[in-house]
Amino acid sequence: MTDRPVDLIDSLAEVAIRFDPLPDSELLQRPLDQTAWRLVATPDDLGRAGWSERPEDLSRLAQVRFTAPQHINTLRFDGPEPPVVVAASVCAENGEAVRSFILGGMGIARPSNFMVAEDIATGHLVPLFTDHLGAAPLAITGL
Repeated sequence: MTDRPVDLIDSLAEVAIRFDPLPDSELLQRPLDQTAWRLVATPDDLGRAGWSERPEDLSRLAQVRFTAPQHINTLRFDGPEPPVVVAASVCAENGEAVRSFILGGMGIARPSNFMVAEDIATGHLVPLFTDHLGAAPLAITGL
């Protein structure tokens, strides 16, 4: 499993799952579901950082980042606040690794909602800026 672009023919892949539809493509695409990115952290990380849910608080937290694409790593707030890019403490190539790093206390991250919904429900992770970070639905597409 990888989040990097791959040649579907050379890799002998039978299916590819993509977040967002593939633009301008003749490949057969099927919408599978929708999700959204959720900025989350562990309660312990927030306690150590003296969290008060202000955008400037982000500078006190490390970030677990996806290696690509970069738009996931830039936090765009609803309203007048400028976009924020938080310094990365570690990078990972896929959502499962990002989730493991967050739960291990290595920093905040913005995985897809379906990856962390159970962790939020059980209190292992806390969603951040739920009223201020745009969370437009993101299509999950099969190719």
